[in-house]
Amino acid sequence: MIKIIVDNLTIEGIRYEGEEPAALLKVSEDTPLEISAPIEYDFVASIAATDVIIRGEVWTTVKGQCGRCLCDIELEAANEDVCHLIEDPGQGEINITDKILEDLSVALPANLLCSDDCKGLCTKCGCSLNKETCECDQENTKTEIKNVWGDLDKLDIDN
Repeated sequence: MIKIIVDNLTIEGIRYEGEEPAALLKVSEDTPLEISAPIEYDFVASIAATDVIIRGEVWTTVKGQCGRCLCDIELEAANEDVCHLIEDPGQGEINITDKILEDLSVALPANLLCSDDCKGLCTKCGCSLNKETCECDQENTKTEIKNVWGDLDKLDIDN
């Protein structure tokens, strides 16, 4: 649990660093990724009048398969722009675990890729086009693929 003691905060702020178990961040079973390292955070919490301001970053490591070539990959998911304003929190402790986890959830990739220029798999034989070329690939370049939206480009629409 990531807790801030409001009574200890100053205008200059107090730095909070640490890590939480990966199990805290629940990812859907439909999501093809796994949180493979603890969730780490580094932020400063300060008081401004009666409000608390939190600024910092949160990160972890995720594992999964590339969405194009299905190779196993591991990469860092990070949100370096964590910023929260908690209005009039009162006295005592504030539990900001959910806010920090939400910040990290936003940083999780929707589609894992091993690289931006990943070529994926051949649609016919299934070989990885990153590692080898195949005869299927040469056949695909020779046959013209029909543009199903091409007829819409021919429409003459005037206002």
